[in-house]
Amino acid sequence: IDSRNGRIWNWEGDGGLVAFFFGEKHTSAVLSGMEIINELFIYNRTSRVLDEPLVVRVGVHGGACEYSSNTEQLHHLDTVAETHNIESLAKPDSVTISIVVKVMLDEFISQHFRAVGTKKNGPFCYTLEME
Repeated sequence: IDSRNGRIWNWEGDGGLVAFFFGEKHTSAVLSGMEIINELFIYNRTSRVLDEPLVVRVGVHGGACEYSSNTEQLHHLDTVAETHNIESLAKPDSVTISIVVKVMLDEFISQHFRAVGTKKNGPFCYTLEME
């Protein structure tokens, strides 16, 4: 996330909240999530020292949000709450995004996301696919 100007706002246990501010922030957030999934795939197959593979779920949503050091307040903000909702729909080793994010992506990136369920307005999911 650092290479794409992401900032960790909060980290609790095994989950974190990251914000992207500059430039094409939606694209930066999505590409960061995709990179995490792809790099963990390689790590799990080549240099993992744990008995079980590391598994992550990434949720990406966009909207106005003001930082607060009070984590209770932060988690009740609409944008953060919706981000948590999107993440809760993500399958292991996937990136799930809202329609708000998908419409902001270049077609080259957005074509890798498939609708979750039958809703046309999202959410949309990316998983690493092997041929």
